Amino acid sequence: MPRGADRKEEGEPTFSPVAGRRPMSGRMKALVGVLGVTSAAGVFWLLSQGMQAGDGAENGGRPLNAERVGEVGERWSPIPREAPPPPPPVLQPAMVVPPPRPPSTMGAPGAFTPFAQRAAPSRVGIVAFELPGGGGPPTPGGGPSGAPEVTPGMPATLTAGRRDALADRLQAGDDMDTAVATVLPDRNLFITMGTPMACTPEQPINTDQPGPFRCKVSAPVYSTSGAVPLLDAGTWFVGQVRESLQRGRRRAFAVMTRIETPQGCLIRLRAPVADQLGEAGLDGEVDNHFWERFRGLAAVAFLDAASQAAATAAANALASRNGNSVSFNSFGGVGGRAGSGFADEADISPTLRRNQARPILVMAMQDLDMRPCFQLRMREVRR
Repeated sequence: MPRGADRKEEGEPTFSPVAGRRPMSGRMKALVGVLGVTSAAGVFWLLSQGMQAGDGAENGGRPLNAERVGEVGERWSPIPREAPPPPPPVLQPAMVVPPPRPPSTMGAPGAFTPFAQRAAPSRVGIVAFELPGGGGPPTPGGGPSGAPEVTPGMPATLTAGRRDALADRLQAGDDMDTAVATVLPDRNLFITMGTPMACTPEQPINTDQPGPFRCKVSAPVYSTSGAVPLLDAGTWFVGQVRESLQRGRRRAFAVMTRIETPQGCLIRLRAPVADQLGEAGLDGEVDNHFWERFRGLAAVAFLDAASQAAATAAANALASRNGNSVSFNSFGGVGGRAGSGFADEADISPTLRRNQARPILVMAMQDLDMRPCFQLRMREVRR
């Protein structure tokens, strides 16, 4: 063979085509095994990292929590603290806002308030009305604010229709529907309701002009037990005639309002006056003013008839001249207007006159408690 025949040409295989490839040595086999195991471990690790990255992407939308912070494979991120609950609102006292005032129309020319739009007056119960002393129209309760005055012992359902004329004039309440028994603390120092007390008027009484008068007790008035004289002789009663005598009546109404004893004890009361026999009202001589009333009526009738006659005569005279009828109705009313001046004389109320020194009786309409004025002591009676 020529020299250099043993050299291998480039690109030719290193193994013999007859003998085949050389078998690998044990060292080479171990190296190949280590490389294979290492490659398999690397592939497995890469796959596991990809799966963890997928889980992290899936959990990326979930809110962070304290349990997952610090786990292996989890990235750390701060968790914001929860905001504290808001404090409870502070309750402020409610403010009462007055209703808006209606626009004033005082200065506006031609402005007026319709009657239907005015504020409706507050209604007052019928119990709140009472008849004043002068006999005028009823007004709301006696207080300055118009509040109804409540009388102790008077039921709330009492109405004006159930009150009699005497209770209205005395301005005292009616009895209760149910009577409750009570015991007098000391019968020797009480003058009970209905006790007659005689007195003698000091001056004459005339009902033309209502006014006060007084009378003097001539005999002692005893307590309800009949053992103690509580109103000695010389006690003064003060009263007044409240109204004029009404037409057709022959008795005047009077009421006593005050007692003054010789010891200086003062008592306020409401007690009607009767004659010496106990008949209610004051009797006396009644003057009906017949001639005064007749004169007024005659003057009114005469003037009315004269005006009518003059109007008729004038109408007839003009009708006879012109042949036409003329009416004088306006002239006929002159007599009525002229006669109205005499109408007051025709409407005179009768007058009751009562002389002084004629005894009268005062009827107590409530229990009189004399304990603040007297104090009783036991006294031995010598025989």
